[in-house]
Amino acid sequence: MQDLQRLDKITDWTQDEHDQLETIDKDFTDILLQAEATCSSGKYNAPWSAELHLTFLTWLYWKQTLSSKNRRIKIRRQLDSLAAILKDRVHLGNPNRSVYGQYKKSEKALIQIRRDATKEREKFLYTRQETLVMEGKLDAAKAVRQIQQMEKRQRTFQAFRRATKPQSSTGGLQYILVQ
Repeated sequence: MQDLQRLDKITDWTQDEHDQLETIDKDFTDILLQAEATCSSGKYNAPWSAELHLTFLTWLYWKQTLSSKNRRIKIRRQLDSLAAILKDRVHLGNPNRSVYGQYKKSEKALIQIRRDATKEREKFLYTRQETLVMEGKLDAAKAVRQIQQMEKRQRTFQAFRRATKPQSSTGGLQYILVQ
């Protein structure tokens, strides 16, 4: 900190002072990278859709409610915090439905919205790319196109991993013959 205060007062920079600034910059970068690595799980899975996120939280609420009922444990504080976020979305239209019925309905809703979310994301990116091309922002349109390609490649590899993962005693797909 003293180095920063001293360097702040300098008007003519020498090579040694430039080196000190580089060292300070490198130290800050290392600190920030370490903090980022500590704070993040290394995998970003936050949904891009608020509706998807709320549907997931609804499913989580009913999953935890069912689990606590089956195990005869009390997790009231966790359920209350989820219910506070969800407000009137908790009962999915019918407050008289059983806990298992609510869980199954929320699970179906989550599956459906996840299926639709991929299509909506593709449509959003396509529309965004077209808008950028019409506005003449070709570099930004190229970046959006690269995002589309990366996400498509990621979905392809996910499908491949699902197909090749052993699922039972008979095993999964062991090899693919390419001709």
